[in-house]
Amino acid sequence: MKTRLLTIFLLVLAVVLSALSSYQWWRETQTRQDMQALRDTQRELDSQLQQHTNRIQRLDLQIAELVTEATRFQGIARTNENTIVELRNEVGLLESTNQWLNTQLQAYTNAFNQATNQLSEAYDNIRKQNELVQQIARERDEFAGKLNRSTEERNRIVAQYNELVARVEQIQTQIAPPQP
Repeated sequence: MKTRLLTIFLLVLAVVLSALSSYQWWRETQTRQDMQALRDTQRELDSQLQQHTNRIQRLDLQIAELVTEATRFQGIARTNENTIVELRNEVGLLESTNQWLNTQLQAYTNAFNQATNQLSEAYDNIRKQNELVQQIARERDEFAGKLNRSTEERNRIVAQYNELVARVEQIQTQIAPPQP
């Protein structure tokens, strides 16, 4: 009995140890699976951390580039503001010059129009004077023609008179006795 009890006890102890060993083996397998899952999760998190670290470094570089660009654009903006001020001053100067030139142009236009009007009046006066000179020349030619005709008439009359005087002298010399 004692052996039997001992055998049963040993058998129960072997079954309990076997069950404990199986449970421990199952628990060990579960723990290894959990550890593997945790290692996988840790690797994934390390990978994500590395990706995020790399991304942060890239973003830091981009931020540095953007800060550099912003600084450059601020410099450009200041330069543009200075250029705008200079251009506004130049525009003001050009507008005043343009206004002065427009005034000068208006004065020259008025002088040109006045000179054109005076030339037109002078041309009209010259045309009238030419017409008057032509009329006077025609009248002169008429008077010269009349004078020439009158002179020819007088010359004929004088020639006739001279012929008459010559005849009268001839007749007188024929009629009058010779004087001693």
